[in-house]
Amino acid sequence: MLEEIIQNGPIVCSCSTPTLLRNHKSGIFHDYTGSKAFDHEVEIVGFGIENNTKYWHIKNTWGTQFGEDGFFKLIRGIDNIAIETNCSWAIPLDTWSEGKQVWVNRKSREISNLNTKQKTESEVKLLKPCRDKKTTFKYGEKINSPRPGDKFDESELPENFDWRNVFDFNYLSRTTNQNLPRYCDSCWAFASSSALADRFIIQHNRSETNFNLNVQVLLNCKAGGGCDGGNPGGVYEFASTHGIPDGSCFNYEAIDYPDTCRPFDTCRDCLGPPRKIGQNLLKNCITISHYERYFVSEYGYVLGKIISKLLDPKTDFSESKKSAVHYIKSEIISRGPISCGIHNSQEFIKYNGGIHSQKL
Repeated sequence: MLEEIIQNGPIVCSCSTPTLLRNHKSGIFHDYTGSKAFDHEVEIVGFGIENNTKYWHIKNTWGTQFGEDGFFKLIRGIDNIAIETNCSWAIPLDTWSEGKQVWVNRKSREISNLNTKQKTESEVKLLKPCRDKKTTFKYGEKINSPRPGDKFDESELPENFDWRNVFDFNYLSRTTNQNLPRYCDSCWAFASSSALADRFIIQHNRSETNFNLNVQVLLNCKAGGGCDGGNPGGVYEFASTHGIPDGSCFNYEAIDYPDTCRPFDTCRDCLGPPRKIGQNLLKNCITISHYERYFVSEYGYVLGKIISKLLDPKTDFSESKKSAVHYIKSEIISRGPISCGIHNSQEFIKYNGGIHSQKL
């Protein structure tokens, strides 16, 4: 097990979950009941020695409110809770190196040029705006530091830059899908919270590489909108005043619930045994009152002084000394990814690679 973890990375192991494990908070867990029945699966990410006691470092799936931010240490070498009995692993296939790509035939979504009245319901939804026409801040911007675009000249910016590869490190959070488990016009929440999660990872020097913010809580609390579209600015305002929990507090359901910004609908956990269809599925669920929330210190428009020009297409841009592109590039390089509104055309929906370019 040690060699496998060192050489190839984390492994997955079956284990038993005695009652005391559920309430474990910190330190090295040691079960004395002799529990060996497999009823759970965990990921061993490392190992070590603390006060002469050998332990496994384990990533659990009970949310960050469990143990030490979702992880726990387990005594090593005595098969405690049967952790060393049934483990498995896999080696990722190299599909990213040059010449090793595996090409899969992906069918692009075909949308006809029929009139809207003739399109199916799903086709109409694909073209429906999932965000407000303009990003707005109800109480204005919250700016505490100079905008990068005002500090740099165009000559100081590189031609190529990507947070997915900065000195061979990927600083971005995981890619998500707003349309599962059902269709939901929540791009306003996904894009803004994803960009914000990326910035947390960047600022913490990749110490939380699996970090993501909770989109369903943004829907529950109407932090900008719902499944009929919304305002990205509302996400940042909500993060400033209330804070956003991470993804483990509430699963994404792609549903608008009315009046659900209660503690129970912000962070919860559910206990066994599993409920059956027709029963109250939430009967065994409890409110988690102590959980981490992530806040923002400032927010605003990327383009600063020229934002009013952008919001009014009739305005002459010749008055601006620096272009919109300059402000965007400076912001991304200096502080991380940003969220932007785009025109979701039929051609864009069929995009399947390369540089997209379209006249509208």
